[in-house]
Amino acid sequence: MMKNIPQNVTCFILIIIGLILCCPFRLLPDDEIQYWHSHSISKNITGQWGAKLRLDYRFKDNVSPLFMHFTDYEVNYKCTPFFNVSANYRHIFNKSGSFHLEHRPHVNAALTWRKQPVSLKNRFRLEYRIRESGQTVWRLRDKFGFDVKMKIVDISCCPYIANEIFINGQTGAREKNWLLGGLKIPILKHYQFDISVMLQSIKKATQWENSCVIWSRICYGI
Repeated sequence: MMKNIPQNVTCFILIIIGLILCCPFRLLPDDEIQYWHSHSISKNITGQWGAKLRLDYRFKDNVSPLFMHFTDYEVNYKCTPFFNVSANYRHIFNKSGSFHLEHRPHVNAALTWRKQPVSLKNRFRLEYRIRESGQTVWRLRDKFGFDVKMKIVDISCCPYIANEIFINGQTGAREKNWLLGGLKIPILKHYQFDISVMLQSIKKATQWENSCVIWSRICYGI
């Protein structure tokens, strides 16, 4: 039976199982459900330079009130086919009673390994959080992901899974974890639709609190 399953699908399933087993956090029945949506436009300026604008809206408490929205500006540079860097500025309004402003400049470095139809990617981020309502801090984020290009009923798509850890720059402690899996689907010539389900785990005092996030993205590239 295994001979009838494409090799790339088998590898994808094994990676999913491995990441789930390595993740110490589990979703409980009473956890809340959040809905996040983002849309973005990206422009390839030259062969190596590019720019991107992204808008995000996030709802919590079982998809009810808006608790965060932000705008992200990005300039990116492709150093080699497998290594690129970017500089971003994120203008955030985060609700805690009322909406508070946060400025979040950050830099990213990403390594990608490809052997069609499989891609492995690791992105490292250093961000500086300038918060209106709290202490200014910096944070490290590391995201590892895996995707496979395939066709399902003659529709080109790209299923993926990724895990991202958040490290507090002052204490060195892990304060947040995102484990997500989803599907990217090209639409028309320049659009891509992306839908994923994510387990978000946040460290609160001595225990982890979980929430389930449904995340949709629409990307337009020119």
